[in-house]
Amino acid sequence: MKNTILSFLKNNRTLVLLFSIIIIGSFLRLYHFDDLTRFNTDQVRDAEVAENILEGKEFPLLGPKAGGTLFKLGPAFYYFEAFSGFIFGSTPSRMVLFVMLLAIASIPLLFYFLRYYFSAYTSLFLTLIYSFSFYVIKYSRFGWNPNIIPFFFILFLLSLLKIIESKNEKFGVWHIWLIVSIGIGVQLHTLLLILMPLLFLLAYAYIYFEEKKIYWKHLFIIIFASLLINSPFFIYDFQNNGKNLKNFFAGTEKKTLKNSSLVENVLKDGQFFIQGNTYAISSFEPQKNWIKAQKLLDSKNYGEITAAVCGTLFGLLGLFYLIKNFFTEKNERKKIFLGSVLASTFLSFLILFPIANELNVRYFIILIFLPYIFLGFFVNFLLKNFPKKLSLAIIFASFLLLTGLNLKTYLATYNLENYATRTSYYGGISVKESRDISNFMFDLSKMNELQGKKFSMSPFKFEPSIRYFNNKNKLKLTDSATPNLKNSDLIIFSIFDQTDIEKVSKMKESGYKLIDFMRTGRFTIFAFEKE
Repeated sequence: MKNTILSFLKNNRTLVLLFSIIIIGSFLRLYHFDDLTRFNTDQVRDAEVAENILEGKEFPLLGPKAGGTLFKLGPAFYYFEAFSGFIFGSTPSRMVLFVMLLAIASIPLLFYFLRYYFSAYTSLFLTLIYSFSFYVIKYSRFGWNPNIIPFFFILFLLSLLKIIESKNEKFGVWHIWLIVSIGIGVQLHTLLLILMPLLFLLAYAYIYFEEKKIYWKHLFIIIFASLLINSPFFIYDFQNNGKNLKNFFAGTEKKTLKNSSLVENVLKDGQFFIQGNTYAISSFEPQKNWIKAQKLLDSKNYGEITAAVCGTLFGLLGLFYLIKNFFTEKNERKKIFLGSVLASTFLSFLILFPIANELNVRYFIILIFLPYIFLGFFVNFLLKNFPKKLSLAIIFASFLLLTGLNLKTYLATYNLENYATRTSYYGGISVKESRDISNFMFDLSKMNELQGKKFSMSPFKFEPSIRYFNNKNKLKLTDSATPNLKNSDLIIFSIFDQTDIEKVSKMKESGYKLIDFMRTGRFTIFAFEKE
């Protein structure tokens, strides 16, 4: 038995190592998932929509709004949430559990994708770094429609590669995966709504020029089935005179930069890619404008300066090797891989160019595979040009550095009781914090001496999250938007920053006395009663 196990491990070393990486990645994503899931205003809205679907109250034909516009994406994300709630339970964490599961599934998918160009061990190394990435983990731990993009976009590119490699001769499983990835992917982000069809057409144009043949049947099935997956989107517009599509064009016009110079747009677009690469691979979240180099130097923020220099070199050298390797590669399989990455990067740059002023590093999730391919070029360069022992030593040191940086940020972020990093790293309020604050208020409302009292909550940036659980507890509050809170007998203050502390300190001057307080995570909650 022992020899059989050892023989299996020896003969399936790559598979065993990949499985180990998946276990590590799963742990980092699953750790206290129920409590640490982010639950901001958008997540409250999505949870309520999913609950309405499960209760038969609503069946939305459209999904969330595209940022800053009235245009709404397809409803796939809401359907996923409702299905997740049906399978795992309709709590805020369980309804977004599918996000985490797809994030875990993206780990082996990335490995399979990287194997088109890199060796098995290099691909394992890159996948291991990906599994530790704080950036990737952060966006797997809450519900936001772009968070499942890594799985569907890598699946999309992989499907195209497989179809091209098979010469598209036979309609098979990869055509089905292509349909699924396009049909759902275009509902996750406006960029993918444009990028995926363009890449699809480029792939089939390549097939035509290589084989001098158009596979009309395949094209028809793929396009028809992809549109069918998006049928709710089209049904809505048919019922509403094209309202949503009009909002798409209106939003596109609104977001187009009319007054910025060409050079400025190029620099801002380029900065987005460089900062995205840096954050994804090192966990360092850029805070400064790296374009204004002199201002950055004058800030004497040496951590940011180091990140800017290293990130810029990494991004530019990675792009250089991507272009160089594409034009010099002789192996057809590898060349097609590099072409897909280059086309995705270049088209993304062009599509994002008109909205360069509004780019945020969180959108980089669309091209999350890019820094790991750049890192792979670095590994290949070392192995090709330096002695093996020296190369392996540098690679191992890089592993320790990158995983150390990501783990440090991870541990500082997800220990909410002793939070030790920037507020933006976590990015809001957790399910546990929201639930604890609501339960504190609910327990107060049941105290005999407070029966019948009017409750108010001081204006609070995460108020919708608290009210979600208040509704579950059937606890009604007066409108916190009311400027005059003095009509209330009991006022709840949740302290999160210095502004909140200043408000609380003024309560005694307003004729209120402190009757109770509690702490949960990063929040301290005070209850004041009218004297």
